[in-house]
Amino acid sequence: MKQYTLAPAIVVILATCVASAQGPATITCPQQGEWDVLSVMMMQPSFTSAHYHLEGTTTTWNYNTNPPTTSSSKNFVYTNWQVTDSQNNKGRVYYIKDYQGLPPNNNTNTGPYYGYPWDVRTYDANYIYFWITENQWADPWSYKEALGSHVMTARCLFPGGQYSTFWSTPMGTSAHTTRYIIQPDPDPQPYSSQDCSKPSTNHDLLYAQTQVNSTYGGFVLNDDVHGGTIDLTILPVIYTWGCTDQTLNHCSNKEEFEFGVDASGNHYGWVQWEHWKNSNFNTSNPTNWVKQAVSVHDHLALDNLTKHFDGTPYFPCTPQ
Repeated sequence: MKQYTLAPAIVVILATCVASAQGPATITCPQQGEWDVLSVMMMQPSFTSAHYHLEGTTTTWNYNTNPPTTSSSKNFVYTNWQVTDSQNNKGRVYYIKDYQGLPPNNNTNTGPYYGYPWDVRTYDANYIYFWITENQWADPWSYKEALGSHVMTARCLFPGGQYSTFWSTPMGTSAHTTRYIIQPDPDPQPYSSQDCSKPSTNHDLLYAQTQVNSTYGGFVLNDDVHGGTIDLTILPVIYTWGCTDQTLNHCSNKEEFEFGVDASGNHYGWVQWEHWKNSNFNTSNPTNWVKQAVSVHDHLALDNLTKHFDGTPYFPCTPQ
């Protein structure tokens, strides 16, 4: 699969057990004990076909008050796995983060409801890539799209081991770049398909690093479908971006994507997300990461099929 050879790495024992127990496997990794990150980062198909999803609470920090205050809101993660080329092991993973009406009536709660916003990853036999995220939470016509190969992680690796860290560079400097576009907000309302053809703007995240760290335990998932709780092992992927060079102290933002598996090898997908900003970015002072938001997806729940909350994404524009 890869053109390089991985060296042995010290990882927790459970990582090796889960790597062989994941089901269904999406790829055969070249070395025993390697993780196929794709199979861990999404809820397994047997769960999504049974209409399960994750939900929980998002907490955000407001540092404009003294002392700082927090606010909380309910969150959701519906996983939708789409294979686009089975022969060459290519596809997309959609994370639908809410179901809401279309603007300008998206806050009326009267329906019909649509699956947006979303985060979308693409993959091939070698890597998983960042692709699409929302530009504004309540606007499905506006989105950020990575252009080129913005790598999130290798497909097969030892968590915390060799080749678990990857740098992407600014646009124009290599094949793996951090260039992206923003489809501008349609204006004025009402929106239509013509809004999708409006000119987009180019942006650059500068240097960015992704790092798959060693696994850890202690995450408790509440099973609202069957009752009880499930102890998960977490595979964390750290994404640090807005870096002026390949030095983590010179970066402006950091996100952590955490994916969960249980002791039987069942995988639940994206169970937690955290976001920090570097308050001393681009200064001579030490790095000072300040937490901005945490989303904990710690409840396994049934889809509300009467409202058509079934993991289907709504995407009115065709990405470039």
